[in-house]
Amino acid sequence: MLTDAATGEDYDRQDNWAVRGAIGWEPTALTDVVFRYTREKLDEDARPAIGITPLPAAPARPGVPVDPSTLLNPFDTPVTNDVTSNLEARDLDEASLHITHDFGAFTLQSISAFRYFETSNRQDEDGTNRIELYFDTNNIEQNQSWYQEFRLSGANDRFDWVAGISYYDENATQTSETDAFTDSIETVLFNLGAGTPFTDLQYGLLIPYNLPQRLLGLSWDESMYNRGDFSAFAAFADVEWRITDRFSLIGGARYTRDEKTFSWLNGPRVAPELDQALAELDALGVLALAGVSPADFGFDVVFDLSSAAGLACDNGVTVAEGVVCERSDSWNDISPRLVANFRAMDNLLLFASYTQGYKAGGYNSVEVGSRFENEDVDNFEAGLKWTAPDNSMRVAASIFHYLYKDKQAVRLVNNVGGSGVPQYVVETSDETGTGVDFQVDWAPLAGFEAYLNLQYIDVTFDERITRSGVDLSGQPTGTPEWSISTGASQTWAMPNGSEVELLGAYAYTSERRCNTESRQQLGCAVIGGVQNGEATQRLDLRAYWRDANDRLQLGAYVNNVFDEQYIDGVGTLTADTFGTVHAQITPPRMWGVDLRVRY
Repeated sequence: MLTDAATGEDYDRQDNWAVRGAIGWEPTALTDVVFRYTREKLDEDARPAIGITPLPAAPARPGVPVDPSTLLNPFDTPVTNDVTSNLEARDLDEASLHITHDFGAFTLQSISAFRYFETSNRQDEDGTNRIELYFDTNNIEQNQSWYQEFRLSGANDRFDWVAGISYYDENATQTSETDAFTDSIETVLFNLGAGTPFTDLQYGLLIPYNLPQRLLGLSWDESMYNRGDFSAFAAFADVEWRITDRFSLIGGARYTRDEKTFSWLNGPRVAPELDQALAELDALGVLALAGVSPADFGFDVVFDLSSAAGLACDNGVTVAEGVVCERSDSWNDISPRLVANFRAMDNLLLFASYTQGYKAGGYNSVEVGSRFENEDVDNFEAGLKWTAPDNSMRVAASIFHYLYKDKQAVRLVNNVGGSGVPQYVVETSDETGTGVDFQVDWAPLAGFEAYLNLQYIDVTFDERITRSGVDLSGQPTGTPEWSISTGASQTWAMPNGSEVELLGAYAYTSERRCNTESRQQLGCAVIGGVQNGEATQRLDLRAYWRDANDRLQLGAYVNNVFDEQYIDGVGTLTADTFGTVHAQITPPRMWGVDLRVRY
């Protein structure tokens, strides 16, 4: 739990609840119908931004660029956030209907699903409570989608097969909202070399002439409005051919067509108090004395479209403020799959596979007129699965190698649209990954189970040049090389038919691998003596009691038993404009009890 050092507010307030239900119906012996519904409502504090930039006494501002060696330890730094309505909220409704009918020679299944959600996620982006550094963002979304799939499947002595078609339709709206004050906008202008116009006017004219108007301390909001209409059609088939009792081949393919239409609308910045003051000063002739007009203050800082002005859109217009720009694209793909299975012994399976994957391209919500390409991956894997004769142990091991072309990832990019303000956008790159995966499940005694999973992976960029011209080709993507998870559970049956279960789970991840970009964005920096991206570990323990009918369950848990905490992200969105950096940290040790009742 974190507490604001200035206000005393705790940043762990939550009001979350969920309802889930399912009902089944068998109208005939060959037909099965299941309806499921989920309703969730989430209202909680956003994750606090721990400011780790040493701040000079006001009115002095922190310098840019940020000197990483001066950053503070986030575990020792007081939290001071001043974001208005610091809230993450979501309303979610999901419903699905599964209908299965057995025709004898084949089975027909229909899957229908509907999903609707609204969400708002406001976040402090400067990690301070000073108005000249104030900046927050809010992602507001509304989304509804529909999915329908029809699937046929069947089997005989030699073949197992499945084939089907699906359709997906989605309608979404999004608002990328940014909130500041004229004081913090002036900080951006000053750090970008554009001077201090509000301070100059207020202290050079308004105060000396005893004018009541003020230009500092006034709100300044900018928003990007997006709408997306997406649809996807797919047809797929997969068949397993048991050539002999020990050897089989699996082959399949999936055809996908995606169609997307996306639009952007960026209106004028919203600053009603500022506009009123400017209009009054203009009417008095004060602005003319300074050689300016209200129009000189109508600019956008965050969503500056000047560098994209004139770019042609697909709806017959060019990019401009207040104009809806629309793009439409479609993508087609055929993705094959091939697997060879050989049962060397009754309890030993050897396999090799090749699979191709695909993800449609799209658009960046904050970058008007942008497009990024579809993502393709080729994956090769070979391995074995072994089961002990008494079923007390199962072992699975494999080696894999994949090649990504135009892999999509969200990254922080400087100077999007020429505004000088960094923003998060999707960029693509070619990547290669090679690794080993090992899994053991062990149950030597009644009531006792244990597992161990180990993975090694080496992921590097085949080709990637950042927008600032940095060539990352051949460098690691940042994915840690090693991850290990292990755990065990013991269940005891009580004389009255109830049972008690103890569980423990441990996870380890090696340190983040660094590249030139991650170093520039402090992803691998030593921050106040703490290594960002260091190896992590965590141990969780749980205990349960269940009644004889498994209708009542009472449990207790301790998460992060050894209270290990790590830096969980460094926010550099305002590093180049305000000189401020903030961090998040992983949760501390947490304990609690839970109760589950089944009807």
